[in-house]
Amino acid sequence: MIRFLSALLLAFVLSSCGGDENAIDPVQAHNDKETHEVTPPVPRLIQNKVVIDRHFTSQSHMDEFVLSIRGKTLEKATICFAILNNNHDTLFVRRSTGGVLLQQAGPEYLTNEETKHEYINLRMSSFFSSKAFSNPPYTLNDPTKPEFPGDLEVWNEISSDSASWCFEFSLLDGGGSEVIAFSKSKDSIVVYDVSP
Repeated sequence: MIRFLSALLLAFVLSSCGGDENAIDPVQAHNDKETHEVTPPVPRLIQNKVVIDRHFTSQSHMDEFVLSIRGKTLEKATICFAILNNNHDTLFVRRSTGGVLLQQAGPEYLTNEETKHEYINLRMSSFFSSKAFSNPPYTLNDPTKPEFPGDLEVWNEISSDSASWCFEFSLLDGGGSEVIAFSKSKDSIVVYDVSP
């Protein structure tokens, strides 16, 4: 009988320690909820920047040429090309989008996001190529023809100045190019020729 009572007491003690297996532990329930809840990922921000220093507006100091891209998608990312003087005053700004750059990409670069990134990085790394700068300046169109689309006054000024430089770049929708130079008479960097 003592054995029976001991066994019964042991069974009672063991069952009371385990508690009700169907009871919900609030701390465990909270932990399970936190563990299984998925927070959507924060969109990756696309950003890159290329900076070079060049003599452009002056022989005594260098200007800073900056090309940057920033946005949530390549197509809608803002492309900003700016030229700053040695005091960090903005001398020239041109804005565009990544979609405009991608218009100029071959089909092999448009297959997926990775190849699009590759193309944008390639364009950014070659944007300030030395072949885009020229001394003496040149024109894309014939300045002697009456339908010259550029600024003939600036062209006449910079073509006669042996210290003038020009820079050609393409950020236009459709892939056209612009050529810029520093005009002393206008005291600014201006677009003096454009190709469609």
